[in-house]
Amino acid sequence: GTVTQSTVTTLADDGTPTVAASNLFKTGGVTAITDFNDGVVGQTITILAAHSIKITDGAPIILAGGADYDMTDSDTLTLTMFNDQVWNEVSRSVN
Repeated sequence: GTVTQSTVTTLADDGTPTVAASNLFKTGGVTAITDFNDGVVGQTITILAAHSIKITDGAPIILAGGADYDMTDSDTLTLTMFNDQVWNEVSRSVN
């Protein structure tokens, strides 16, 4: 499908929310995120924390330093899928 970068989509309160609808997201709950479903190779996503939430480092999400990211309100995280089903951290901002 078509992905528009101008649409900010709220993620489901789910450990593996879908990222099919957009590239820009804000968190929608407090459930720790362990993967993002429905991404495609070459897709870059940016997550804005609307509240405190944990992004879990592991096989599907490779974070800088190899540690979980405990996001707080207004923090951001940018990830790119370089290989099928593997997200790599590109950048983060602690705000």
